[in-house]
Amino acid sequence: MSLAPTGTLPRVARVQVIHNPTAGRRRRATVAALAALLEAQGIAVKILATAGAGDAELLARQAAAGPDRPDVLVAAGGDGTINEVANGLLGSDLPLAILPTGTVNVLARELGIGGSPGQVARMVADGRYAQVWPGLANGRAFLLMAGIGFDAAVVAAVSPAAKRRLGQFAYLLAAAKLWWRWQPVHHELYVDGVRHHAVSAIAARCRLYGGSFVCAAGARLDEPHLHLVLFERPGRLAALGYALALATGQLHRWPGVRHLRTASWELAAADHLQLDGDPVAATAPSLAISAQPLRIVCAAP
Repeated sequence: MSLAPTGTLPRVARVQVIHNPTAGRRRRATVAALAALLEAQGIAVKILATAGAGDAELLARQAAAGPDRPDVLVAAGGDGTINEVANGLLGSDLPLAILPTGTVNVLARELGIGGSPGQVARMVADGRYAQVWPGLANGRAFLLMAGIGFDAAVVAAVSPAAKRRLGQFAYLLAAAKLWWRWQPVHHELYVDGVRHHAVSAIAARCRLYGGSFVCAAGARLDEPHLHLVLFERPGRLAALGYALALATGQLHRWPGVRHLRTASWELAAADHLQLDGDPVAATAPSLAISAQPLRIVCAAP
């Protein structure tokens, strides 16, 4: 999905890049290549390294509010790093650019951004941006999806080490192990005041899920709506059918799957919860659309 630019920065003179220095030599080389390309165009670049979980959010918040605020902030990493940076930028108009160097990079695929430093450097230098509306789960932002039930349990079962070592296969392996012993919990959801029941649910902000699979065909990042996909039937056979429907692009017509469009929804309780592919504490989440959009650097039309 390409985003139509809604504005252009008058000038891009300073850029900050947030990245994880332990992500590997190739990824560090990609960040260095981006910096060199921007500096060759007269743009000053400052690279900010993270040291642990939560650092990217803190660095983004400091970049947006600090005295040396850049014109563009680049998040170099996967969807988890981008999620942290987006949370640090909530309420700010500092444009965010994405250099995908992570395991899956669903958001980059959704936006048509490859891993080329040259492509990202051109986008940053051009200074065009679009408005993207994050979702919020109890105030925590997500750009891709929020998931409960089996979906979130799989995410919780994948360790960071397994994700780095196996990539997307780590999720498939975790799903296969969980599927055999899965005991579904019936969740009670309230959407626009109407009660629904589901064993799993995904609140999507974009079309893609898990890489290249289409979960919510009508979802758009530049529209302030949540697209809910409710999985209503319990059991291992039903879960297997849902996976088959997702893999074959038939989820929109599969029995036991309900699609809803709303600006907010609430759960009485959740057994597991994931935001943008990372597990978070599952309490009684209330989901909505942020009142203020983020600015995302995009390509020229």
